[in-house]
Amino acid sequence: MSDQSKTSTPRKSDTRLDSTTFDQPLFDRKLQELVKQTQWDLKMGRLAVFDANISLVHEIGEASLMKLVDTDIGVLRNSFVPGIDKACRDVQRSGGDDITSVFIRDELFPRVLAAVNERQAETRWTLETIWARNGNRCLPPVLAHLLREMDDLENALNNRYDREIGQLERQESQQRLSDAKRPKLTDRERSDAGILPARSSGQRLKRFRRRKKRKLTDREVSILAVLRKGKAIGIVYCYALELEKIPPRKEWIDGGCPSTYPEAYKIEKWRPRIQDEKYRLSQFLPKKIVRNSSPTSATRRKRVNP
Repeated sequence: MSDQSKTSTPRKSDTRLDSTTFDQPLFDRKLQELVKQTQWDLKMGRLAVFDANISLVHEIGEASLMKLVDTDIGVLRNSFVPGIDKACRDVQRSGGDDITSVFIRDELFPRVLAAVNERQAETRWTLETIWARNGNRCLPPVLAHLLREMDDLENALNNRYDREIGQLERQESQQRLSDAKRPKLTDRERSDAGILPARSSGQRLKRFRRRKKRKLTDREVSILAVLRKGKAIGIVYCYALELEKIPPRKEWIDGGCPSTYPEAYKIEKWRPRIQDEKYRLSQFLPKKIVRNSSPTSATRRKRVNP
């Protein structure tokens, strides 16, 4: 490689290809598919140069080998390098990460360069195989041509990624300055802006949701009509429901509850549920109506019969 390509590379000296966030197995699978397609493209290009299977070619001249090099470099420029670049960026985005200057410098460029060098080694091996079958002639100028073309390709990659890294670094710097100048919001301002508070480790984020109003059933509307008539309490309230032919809830009856409120009220298991239902529905009454009901719970003490 030329000295220019070595000095202009954007890769750091401590670059590591094994990133803790980059999905290397996924990238390897994408790379294998790309290499298969590239090998096919190289084979088709070489057949176009020699118009025959390369393993059967003998007495090949220098011009044909130069053409082979140009064909291989064209495949690398036009399909292989863009494919590696896209695969690397897709893997980065698949993990929810942005394309940053650090990613380009430490992850993408080293992988592109390593893959190109592998393709260069494969082309060199092909040339040496033909050279061995061709009476050991004209190989040095062809290899020199290969090295020049690879230097040009790597210099183009260096320049391209250097420009992109510079653009990203300027954008990231502007973003940091913008964030630094932005005034800090108070908790009230953050709440009004819809920004959720930061969650500390082990702390569960509370979600505040407005309770949707539930539409009352026909049976519940009938119970409200009984509640509006007067201050019926206890077993009297249950007889009032029976007079209106209002049965207990279907879920209760399926669970063993009697089919009428008075009979259900006489059973200890169903009495608290009737009282709870009455209290819940009484919340839909206008405030001017005095409610003679209160919530109960299985864990509280038994209520005294009204």
